[in-house]
Amino acid sequence: MVLIAGEAGIGKSALIRAFVDEIETGQATVLSGYCYDLSITPPFGPWTQAVSALDSTWRADPGNAGGSGDYSTQGSSHFADVQRLLSSESERRTLILLLEDIHWADPASLDLLRHMARQVENRRIMLVATYRDDEITREHPLFQLLPVLVRESDPHRIDVRALRPHEITTIVNQRYELSPADSTRLARHLEERSGGNPLFLLEMLRSLETDGFVREQNDHWVLHDLRNAPLPPLVRQLIDSRLSRLSPETVNLLGHAAVIGERVPVDLWQAVCQVDEATLSSAVDQAINEHVLDESTDAPEVRFTHALIREMCYQRIPVPRRRSVHRETGELIASRTDRDADAIAYHFQLAGDPRAVQWLARAGMSAREQSAWLSAADRFASAAEMLSGDDHRNRARGWLLFYAGYLLRFTVGEKPIEYLLAAEQAAFAAGDELLAAYAL
Repeated sequence: MVLIAGEAGIGKSALIRAFVDEIETGQATVLSGYCYDLSITPPFGPWTQAVSALDSTWRADPGNAGGSGDYSTQGSSHFADVQRLLSSESERRTLILLLEDIHWADPASLDLLRHMARQVENRRIMLVATYRDDEITREHPLFQLLPVLVRESDPHRIDVRALRPHEITTIVNQRYELSPADSTRLARHLEERSGGNPLFLLEMLRSLETDGFVREQNDHWVLHDLRNAPLPPLVRQLIDSRLSRLSPETVNLLGHAAVIGERVPVDLWQAVCQVDEATLSSAVDQAINEHVLDESTDAPEVRFTHALIREMCYQRIPVPRRRSVHRETGELIASRTDRDADAIAYHFQLAGDPRAVQWLARAGMSAREQSAWLSAADRFASAAEMLSGDDHRNRARGWLLFYAGYLLRFTVGEKPIEYLLAAEQAAFAAGDELLAAYAL
């Protein structure tokens, strides 16, 4: 017996297809049964579908007398009938029985799965079952069955993992002829947003090509700014389906959590939402059961199971309210003794709050003290950008640009010179001779 687990789109079915494609014709009998979401699965539905390919041959064989042929209406004799049918076929040649998406299976089918799992050990039968481990809550019948299957049948278990960063880079390089910098940028974008899920990744690439974010030009590929790349419709539908199982109140609270970030301190979340502990606990329990959130083992916080889930929850919050929540979150973090300048600056920036400038500057100084020159320069440049167009703050803007250019002075490219020239111009506009001298 083989159990294959993984989230939707991770590659369970692709793994099975690749396995079946390698089986030579006549080498084995392959039977398949499927379970379907949003439908009423009849008793023994996937089993009936799988064995129907053998049914007429089996009933026509006098040596197999006793089979009823109608497996969906049998009582306790059904287990024995299916067992005899599969055992008979396995005596002729190897039998491979595939049951896909058993997290949607009816209870009767799961009972039969347990029964057959104990029968295959000494027969030429491979019983393969796939399921989405992120669909199984504590109340799900399969949640109770899996430990029993492991204990009674000792199945071979395959947990299909997400693609690793170097594997995503390989896919990008095989698909496009991009410059090394663009290849790295696209691979990082896919890694952050797809979480290594192959279905999400391929849908994102298809969407990027369709919308012109990556396109072929003069025998090579060009990559444009990906910050406004939309979420592919199929990916959106898959995530919407998961969120639809949550209460409206929980979805609303998750929107506020998404504003806070990928990792969400529970006390901060409660303070931002201004709800009582019982309400928040109920929402957390729901979200964890539906695999929208995971609990942290080393801190009183939760995190979104997937970056795209967080993005969907974030987009459900209206823009004015979103900006307000960012502002409230920044203020709450700023009031703490262990405040994080980067986090405060991030929230004030997205709130459009002018206080972001001073916190970006603080974050830049902190990064500089840690010898993180590139990060420090980025913070100073971002703060300067927020002051663009404000002639009364030319001096502050100029010094921020000077620090950014100074920290980047040993890097390759035009950016340090651009910063220092802009700093010099701001110095002249502000009448700051010292800044002009430093910039020069």
